[in-house]
Amino acid sequence: MVAAAICLFVSLSFELIQLITGWGATDIDDLILNTIGGVIGVFIYTFLLKGLDKKAQISLATLLFLVVFGICGKMSLYLYAPNILPAEVVYENEAVFKGGEKDSYDLSALCVGIRDGVIYLEEGSINAEQMKSQQDPKEQYTLSDDAVLIIKRMAYQYSPNGNIQKTTVSYTSVDEKSAMEIVKVEENGFVDLWINDDNECEMFVFTVYEGK
Repeated sequence: MVAAAICLFVSLSFELIQLITGWGATDIDDLILNTIGGVIGVFIYTFLLKGLDKKAQISLATLLFLVVFGICGKMSLYLYAPNILPAEVVYENEAVFKGGEKDSYDLSALCVGIRDGVIYLEEGSINAEQMKSQQDPKEQYTLSDDAVLIIKRMAYQYSPNGNIQKTTVSYTSVDEKSAMEIVKVEENGFVDLWINDDNECEMFVFTVYEGK
């Protein structure tokens, strides 16, 4: 009881200083958690460290401090600065590429539609820096006979502060009619195209953003 009272008094003192000076934020949760933490610390010392020699006490205390500090530090980053933590990226159903590299496309652009086996791109939006063909990029591409059409869905999960915590990228193979309907609904989304030597599109990957 004495230990709990001392911990409560010390924590209350800091909270009152914050309240009077305006430094930090006074919170009843802090008072409760600090008191509980102090009592746990006294318990650890009394039952775990007291019977050990000084060297063992220092080693165990250091280990406990690092574990608690690490857990609390990660939780604090998650709650207050999640942008510092690397966002997790999960890929699903990459097998639809059938051995192709998902990032080895020839060009990307805004897709304005697909009709009768022809892909229409928005003028001025074409990025062809990765173009392997010697031919100049154009605003219309015919789908090859064995073209693969894929819908790439980007789903986001956010931290309490609104930062992206996890991105799930899933791929779905579709037919031309389904791709046409999705492009129409999404209104000019980005598409990645793989162009063959005949200047036809052999792979079409249209990106849909979810959870924006």
